[in-house]
Amino acid sequence: MVEKKLPQVPETVLKRRKQRAEIRAKIIQNKVKAAAKNKEKKAKIFKRAEKYVAEYRQAQREQLRLKRDAEKKGDFYVPDEPKLAFVIRIRGINQIHPRPRKVCPFTMDFSVFFVTFHYSSTSTFVAVADRPFHLSSCEIVAATAL
Repeated sequence: MVEKKLPQVPETVLKRRKQRAEIRAKIIQNKVKAAAKNKEKKAKIFKRAEKYVAEYRQAQREQLRLKRDAEKKGDFYVPDEPKLAFVIRIRGINQIHPRPRKVCPFTMDFSVFFVTFHYSSTSTFVAVADRPFHLSSCEIVAATAL
């Protein structure tokens, strides 16, 4: 029998094929590791979200309990109001309504995008938080009760 000669493949091509196969294997391995890591991360995030949901539900139940207790006694329950506000001025002083223009000095908003933590009295807080007007000049990003 006559032996058939296989066509010769250059050594560089063989090396390149081998290198590409190794790279593909590493990529697949990295994808598997990343998928496992993402799955673990999502589980942690989900657990944290469940904790927050439970916390907010507990707070709602507590508010409802306090309200019912007050009604049983014949009283009124007034929830805590926010005392601290994180206020950002989002527009200049020109062409805004007079009310927020008067409020800006109270919150010490001197320029656009000026940010202040404002511990406020009831009147100032109501003026800043007044819905029709605050959107035109000042934005309360967060407010908390102390």
